[in-house]
Amino acid sequence: MSRKAIESLRSATFVWKLTVPSIPDGIEKLLGAVVGNPAVLDLNHLREAVFERQKMNPSVLPSGVAFPHARTDAVRALVIAVATLAAPLPASAVSVQMMFLIGVPKSAAKEYLELMSLLTRNLRTASAVEQLCRFTEKDEFLNALAAT
Repeated sequence: MSRKAIESLRSATFVWKLTVPSIPDGIEKLLGAVVGNPAVLDLNHLREAVFERQKMNPSVLPSGVAFPHARTDAVRALVIAVATLAAPLPASAVSVQMMFLIGVPKSAAKEYLELMSLLTRNLRTASAVEQLCRFTEKDEFLNALAAT
């Protein structure tokens, strides 16, 4: 695992067993979870950028992980909120079980690509995602993610 990706995930906000009726509602809950994060400069602008990106091309792995994200000046550093879902949500032909909301400063493309490389590699199977969805502690989750 890349060191920067680990640091980014260690600073992420986690929401366990989130109950929401839809992906957009999940995004709103994750945006609410980053309120007060000093790296968020403008929450409304971040919200607009994430939903605009979702309209163009929602990022969802076949294993059941959604990555609502945006490259925007509304954040000064990578901002990440992770949710495991209490019940899967439909998204195209996939049932989403986990969400990673990611705000990316326009100047942090390299860090974003390192993070996404790690996540897509380690979350490529439904069984890995299901295993991670069982955790309710950040350290356990990250240790298991690193081991997949």
